[in-house]
Amino acid sequence: MKRRIVRIALVLSLAVIAVVASGCAQVMVVRQPSPFSPTTLEVGERRSVISGEIGPPVATETGENRLTDTYNYVDGGPKNHWASKIARVLMYTAGDFFTLFLTQVVWLPMESMGFKGTTHSVVVDYENGGDYWRAEKIENNEVHGN
Repeated sequence: MKRRIVRIALVLSLAVIAVVASGCAQVMVVRQPSPFSPTTLEVGERRSVISGEIGPPVATETGENRLTDTYNYVDGGPKNHWASKIARVLMYTAGDFFTLFLTQVVWLPMESMGFKGTTHSVVVDYENGGDYWRAEKIENNEVHGN
């Protein structure tokens, strides 16, 4: 009777560990940034429109009738398209099922290093257009990524 209780406790412990450990790579897939290419980065575009698409600037410098904003955004690229994400989740789940989650040793580093997005830094010089600020010069630089 005592052996049976020990076996049941061991099996339950292993089952809990397997459930807790499973899905880490799958969660990372879902959290990867989606593809993003801003459409409002055009000379002459209003500041409010650019900020509305990219988000608030991380830095702003003001001058006489001039304004310079620096924005950051992350482009997930085609490797993080929804179809690619679904395929990876299915592959990771199948690997976990057939190897009792041992494939997480491969999936986790692969997902964290190979599929993160590319960070861009955008510097926009604005000119006062009367009622609003309009973009005069735009520099979109890739900061880092893969």
